[in-house]
Amino acid sequence: MGGWFCFRAAAFEPRIKRVIASSVAYDYIKNLNIIFQKLHILFAKYLKKISNKMILNSIKKGQGIQAWQSFQMMYITKKEVPLEAFEEMVFNLNEKNLHSKSVKQDVLILTGRNDHFIPFKAHKMQVRALTNAKSVTAKVFKNHTHADNHCQIGNIGLALEVMVNWIKEISQFNDQ
Repeated sequence: MGGWFCFRAAAFEPRIKRVIASSVAYDYIKNLNIIFQKLHILFAKYLKKISNKMILNSIKKGQGIQAWQSFQMMYITKKEVPLEAFEEMVFNLNEKNLHSKSVKQDVLILTGRNDHFIPFKAHKMQVRALTNAKSVTAKVFKNHTHADNHCQIGNIGLALEVMVNWIKEISQFNDQ
């Protein structure tokens, strides 16, 4: 969730001079298509007990990406109940609470074109929302780079190289 929290922090903390975001989330509910949005809201509102039991069971059995995502949400939000973590993420980590227009720093956004967790449309929404940033550099990693997944897993070395080069470039530009 760092791709959301880094912009939130930058929007309110002037001591932050530069922002590097990997796999931006922008608005978690908008990451879902409309059918899944409605289903998630339905489960969160009316089927909590069954949903929590199913999610906890999948985590216990280590069943796939959904189990990992649920466990991560619970860990990051410090919630012991899966749907409480989900509600925190979906209903609070959104465009309105992000305040992208208040980000005034230099920004580097790294996005994997085939991210398994954050859809590519979030990248486009975040780039467009940074209307007052000092500069915005958007780097999209594609399949041939092996950095095209969430947080550039597969080629973190390339992501770090891009970050270091960007910092050097921005530093030179700002020092002139």
